[in-house]
Amino acid sequence: MTKENLLLKLKEIFTIKRILISLVSLFFILFFVGGCSFRLMDWQYYKFVKLCKKPNKAIIYNKNIYDLYIKADKQINFYQGEKFYDKNTNQTFYVDSFLLKGRYVNEISSSLSESRNIVYYNKQPFYEYSSYWYKETGLFLSGDEGAGFIWKNNRTLYCKENIIEVRR
Repeated sequence: MTKENLLLKLKEIFTIKRILISLVSLFFILFFVGGCSFRLMDWQYYKFVKLCKKPNKAIIYNKNIYDLYIKADKQINFYQGEKFYDKNTNQTFYVDSFLLKGRYVNEISSSLSESRNIVYYNKQPFYEYSSYWYKETGLFLSGDEGAGFIWKNNRTLYCKENIIEVRR
Protein backbone atom coordinates (compact mmCIF):
# COMPACT_ATOMS: atom_id res chain seq x y z
CA MET A 1 0.00 0.00 0.00
CA THR A 2 1.46 3.29 -1.03
CA LYS A 3 1.47 6.48 0.92
CA GLU A 4 -1.21 8.05 -1.31
CA ASN A 5 -3.54 5.09 -0.91
CA LEU A 6 -3.12 5.27 2.85
CA LEU A 7 -4.00 8.99 2.89
CA LEU A 8 -7.08 8.36 0.73
CA LYS A 9 -8.19 5.57 3.05
CA LEU A 10 -7.76 7.83 6.11
CA LYS A 11 -9.71 10.66 4.43
CA GLU A 12 -12.48 8.19 3.65
CA ILE A 13 -12.66 6.98 7.26
CA PHE A 14 -12.30 10.36 8.98
CA THR A 15 -14.79 12.53 7.17
CA ILE A 16 -16.18 15.73 8.71
CA LYS A 17 -19.60 14.11 8.97
CA ARG A 18 -18.31 11.11 10.94
CA ILE A 19 -16.21 13.32 13.22
CA LEU A 20 -19.21 15.58 13.98
CA ILE A 21 -21.49 12.59 14.62
CA SER A 22 -18.88 11.13 17.00
CA LEU A 23 -18.45 14.42 18.88
CA VAL A 24 -22.21 14.99 19.21
CA SER A 25 -22.64 11.39 20.42
CA LEU A 26 -19.87 11.88 22.99
CA PHE A 27 -21.51 15.13 24.12
CA PHE A 28 -24.88 13.43 24.70
CA ILE A 29 -23.29 10.47 26.46
CA LEU A 30 -21.43 12.79 28.86
CA PHE A 31 -24.59 14.86 29.38
CA PHE A 32 -26.71 11.86 30.40
CA VAL A 33 -23.96 10.06 32.34
CA GLY A 34 -23.42 13.27 34.30
CA GLY A 35 -27.07 13.23 35.47
CA CYS A 36 -28.37 15.58 32.74
CA SER A 37 -25.71 18.07 33.77
CA PHE A 38 -22.82 19.73 31.98
CA ARG A 39 -20.46 19.30 34.93
CA LEU A 40 -18.47 16.44 33.35
CA MET A 41 -17.67 18.78 30.45
CA ASP A 42 -16.89 21.85 32.60
CA TRP A 43 -13.32 22.18 33.80
CA GLN A 44 -14.53 24.47 36.62
CA TYR A 45 -16.27 21.45 38.20
CA TYR A 46 -12.97 19.58 38.42
CA LYS A 47 -11.35 22.67 39.94
CA PHE A 48 -14.22 22.79 42.48
CA VAL A 49 -13.65 19.12 43.43
CA LYS A 50 -9.91 19.75 43.74
CA LEU A 51 -10.50 22.76 46.01
CA CYS A 52 -12.96 20.75 48.06
CA LYS A 53 -10.46 17.93 48.64
CA LYS A 54 -7.77 20.40 49.65
CA PRO A 55 -7.21 20.59 53.42
CA ASN A 56 -9.35 23.35 54.90
CA LYS A 57 -7.53 26.33 56.39
CA ALA A 58 -9.79 26.56 59.42
CA ILE A 59 -8.88 28.84 62.29
CA ILE A 60 -10.15 28.00 65.76
CA TYR A 61 -10.09 31.00 68.09
CA ASN A 62 -11.69 29.30 71.11
CA LYS A 63 -11.19 25.52 71.31
CA ASN A 64 -13.67 24.95 74.17
CA ILE A 65 -16.61 26.62 72.42
CA TYR A 66 -15.63 24.97 69.13
CA ASP A 67 -15.75 21.49 70.73
CA LEU A 68 -19.16 22.28 72.23
CA TYR A 69 -20.35 23.59 68.85
CA ILE A 70 -19.33 20.32 67.16
CA LYS A 71 -21.06 18.26 69.90
CA ALA A 72 -24.21 20.35 69.65
CA ASP A 73 -24.20 20.17 65.86
CA LYS A 74 -24.28 16.37 66.03
CA GLN A 75 -27.09 16.21 68.60
CA ILE A 76 -29.58 18.98 67.77
CA ASN A 77 -31.01 20.81 64.80
CA PHE A 78 -29.60 24.34 64.68
CA TYR A 79 -32.62 25.68 62.81
CA GLN A 80 -35.19 25.00 65.56
CA GLY A 81 -33.89 27.40 68.19
CA GLU A 82 -33.08 24.80 70.86
CA LYS A 83 -30.59 24.77 73.67
CA PHE A 84 -27.72 22.40 74.31
CA TYR A 85 -26.61 21.28 77.79
CA ASP A 86 -23.02 20.12 78.16
CA LYS A 87 -22.47 17.65 80.98
CA ASN A 88 -18.70 18.23 81.14
CA THR A 89 -18.89 21.97 81.80
CA ASN A 90 -22.40 22.02 83.34
CA GLN A 91 -23.36 24.89 81.04
CA THR A 92 -26.31 25.50 78.77
CA PHE A 93 -25.63 26.90 75.31
CA TYR A 94 -28.43 28.46 73.31
CA VAL A 95 -28.51 27.87 69.58
CA ASP A 96 -29.78 31.41 69.02
CA SER A 97 -26.46 32.70 70.39
CA PHE A 98 -24.51 31.07 67.53
CA LEU A 99 -24.26 33.29 64.46
CA LEU A 100 -22.63 32.56 61.09
CA LYS A 101 -21.39 35.47 59.01
CA GLY A 102 -19.69 35.38 55.62
CA ARG A 103 -16.54 37.44 55.80
CA TYR A 104 -15.88 37.79 52.08
CA VAL A 105 -16.61 36.06 48.80
CA ASN A 106 -13.88 35.51 46.24
CA GLU A 107 -15.24 34.95 42.70
CA ILE A 108 -12.78 32.48 41.19
CA SER A 109 -14.78 32.30 37.94
CA SER A 110 -18.35 32.88 36.79
CA SER A 111 -19.44 29.47 38.14
CA LEU A 112 -17.00 28.98 41.05
CA SER A 113 -16.55 31.04 44.21
CA GLU A 114 -14.92 30.77 47.62
CA SER A 115 -16.35 32.25 50.80
CA ARG A 116 -14.64 32.74 54.13
CA ASN A 117 -17.05 32.28 57.05
CA ILE A 118 -16.83 33.15 60.73
CA VAL A 119 -18.98 31.54 63.43
CA TYR A 120 -19.74 33.67 66.50
CA TYR A 121 -21.01 32.76 69.96
CA ASN A 122 -22.39 35.71 71.96
CA LYS A 123 -20.83 38.10 69.42
CA GLN A 124 -17.35 36.59 69.96
CA PRO A 125 -15.71 34.78 67.00
CA PHE A 126 -14.56 31.26 67.77
CA TYR A 127 -14.25 29.50 64.38
CA GLU A 128 -13.33 30.56 60.83
CA TYR A 129 -13.40 28.31 57.74
CA SER A 130 -13.56 28.34 53.93
CA SER A 131 -16.36 26.97 51.78
CA TYR A 132 -16.78 26.71 48.02
CA TRP A 133 -19.77 27.16 45.70
CA TYR A 134 -20.19 25.81 42.17
CA LYS A 135 -23.10 26.88 39.93
CA GLU A 136 -24.10 23.85 37.88
CA THR A 137 -26.15 23.93 34.67
CA GLY A 138 -28.33 21.04 33.48
CA LEU A 139 -31.86 19.61 33.65
CA PHE A 140 -32.95 18.77 37.21
CA LEU A 141 -36.34 17.41 38.20
CA SER A 142 -37.57 18.42 41.66
CA GLY A 143 -40.80 18.47 43.62
CA ASP A 144 -43.14 15.74 44.79
CA GLU A 145 -46.48 14.13 43.97
CA GLY A 146 -48.56 16.47 46.12
CA ALA A 147 -47.09 19.82 45.13
CA GLY A 148 -46.18 18.84 41.59
CA PHE A 149 -42.94 18.46 39.74
CA ILE A 150 -40.83 21.23 38.23
CA TRP A 151 -37.83 21.27 35.90
CA LYS A 152 -34.93 23.46 36.97
CA ASN A 153 -32.01 24.29 34.72
CA ASN A 154 -29.38 25.16 37.34
CA ARG A 155 -28.45 24.42 40.92
CA THR A 156 -25.60 25.15 43.28
CA LEU A 157 -23.16 22.67 44.79
CA TYR A 158 -21.68 23.57 48.18
CA CYS A 159 -18.49 22.21 49.72
CA LYS A 160 -17.44 22.48 53.33
CA GLU A 161 -14.86 20.24 55.02
CA ASN A 162 -14.54 17.86 52.02
CA ILE A 163 -18.31 17.23 51.80
CA ILE A 164 -20.14 18.21 48.60
CA GLU A 165 -23.90 18.76 48.84
CA VAL A 166 -26.60 20.32 46.68
CA ARG A 167 -27.94 23.70 47.78
CA ARG A 168 -30.68 25.87 46.27
